[in-house]
Amino acid sequence: MAVVSKIQCRDSDGVQGVVVVVIFMMVEGETSNVRIREEAERERGRTGGELFGWGRVCPSGEEKAPFWRSTTAIATVVSSSLSAMDPTSRPAVVIDNGTGYTKMGFAGNVEPCFILPTVVAVNESFLNQSRASSKANWLAQHSAGVMADLDFFIGDEALMKSRTSSIYSLSYPIRHGQVDNWDAMERYWQQCMFNYLRCDPEDHYFLLTESPLTAPESREYTGEIMFETFNVPGLYIAVNSVLALAAGYTTSKCEMTGVVVDVGDGATHIVPVADGYVIGSSIKSIPIAGKDVTLFIQQLMRERGENIPPEDSFEVARKVKEMYCYTSSDIVKEFNKYDKEPAKYIKHWRGIKPKTGAPYTCDVGYERFLGPEVFFNPEIYSSDFATPLPTVIDKCIQSAPIDTRRALYKNIVLSGGSTMFKDFHRRLQRDLKKIVDARVLASDARLGGEIKAQPVEVNVVSHPIQRFAVWFGGSVLASTPEFFAACHTKAEYEEYGASICRTNPVFKGMFESQLLNMVTLLLQVVAISVFQVKLRGEDEIHKQSVLVL
Repeated sequence: MAVVSKIQCRDSDGVQGVVVVVIFMMVEGETSNVRIREEAERERGRTGGELFGWGRVCPSGEEKAPFWRSTTAIATVVSSSLSAMDPTSRPAVVIDNGTGYTKMGFAGNVEPCFILPTVVAVNESFLNQSRASSKANWLAQHSAGVMADLDFFIGDEALMKSRTSSIYSLSYPIRHGQVDNWDAMERYWQQCMFNYLRCDPEDHYFLLTESPLTAPESREYTGEIMFETFNVPGLYIAVNSVLALAAGYTTSKCEMTGVVVDVGDGATHIVPVADGYVIGSSIKSIPIAGKDVTLFIQQLMRERGENIPPEDSFEVARKVKEMYCYTSSDIVKEFNKYDKEPAKYIKHWRGIKPKTGAPYTCDVGYERFLGPEVFFNPEIYSSDFATPLPTVIDKCIQSAPIDTRRALYKNIVLSGGSTMFKDFHRRLQRDLKKIVDARVLASDARLGGEIKAQPVEVNVVSHPIQRFAVWFGGSVLASTPEFFAACHTKAEYEEYGASICRTNPVFKGMFESQLLNMVTLLLQVVAISVFQVKLRGEDEIHKQSVLVL
């Protein structure tokens, strides 16, 4: 008897498709292999399927392995079957490019697949070629250029190559939230797609993020690279603050009005959003971000004379920031606590010198709370900027239209890894509430106490995914049916040019049902994670929550 079976499979993106019809011959007793093969071929011709292999299952249950043609042939059929699918039936690729780290993955997931440092290591020996003076030299120079396009690394691999080999130089494509090196950015995207996500860009729509102050020309460059170099079928460029606001939903009431405090590694933006539209005239930014906290910690440890190798001092400061720093409610009390019980609060860092391999140790003291303090008392770090973050947020809201201010105070959403310090949201809400209450009291005093102003509710929203809130918001957005209709397609690009990428439609009241499903899934994942972490103690909770990106 012949058994016809359709095999279902999934590719690396999770897309399911029917591959081929496979026929297995179920026989009893002694039947020649030739007979089985003939029956299988006859059944294959009748069903129109493709025969992968054949074998026999004995009555006793002892199974002989089928003789497959080759794994290569199977892989070819799988690839050709799945690549013929419509790109809109595949999950979109979501890439959030940050100054310090890039988050990437597929739409519909609650977490990015990869979080990598935004850095590229290029082989300098191929770049520093002398100018061609003859045909032979020209060919050598051309070959060197080709090798330079191939011999590069990104992320952690790039950092490792720069430490172990002097021929690799580091290039940071993004500085202060803006793309600074487009060649390096293109190489970075190439590795993200082919080496990490392992997807064919021609088979997926793409959602990329940008900072709220990005120039329109930058969107055109992005469109040119995506449509011409990678030949993507569709592209949507979203403002990261709007996506972060979408990720801050905690109830079924989907409000697209709020203030996004996005503190990344290279830039800090305070962006008011009303009904899904950014209030551009009220955007504020401060020249202090996660990297400045790292530099301040590095400076404090260096001035104290800690035994840290100079070439490793920045990396040690970054890890100290991520593992040990927290936000204090009173800086004077913190100093007294450390002075009275140093053994309780001072941590010890152990490392290995990169050049010699010898171990070393250093103390981690006041910088544990002084690092995040630069957001609330920036004068301790730099005399060029002395306005605390709560004051900047208040000025941002006060410059917005008056009919939106109460809603903005009510929904202040944190985004970015540098907001993950312990008690950061509590300190921010307390200081901002003091500013607002002082203004209300001053207004009552001017009116002589005859008219009482209605209290202003100040609410700073903190959630477990604020570290990659922008990516999660993009994942939710790209999971909606409206997303594919809103994308700019390759056909539109070929007809109208790169100028179509200057504008991208705003999704208002977007995807409530999709959002609720993903939030429910997220809360389940977070509940399990928190329970597991609590079993390992409070220190582990702090270490895992303060991963600054």
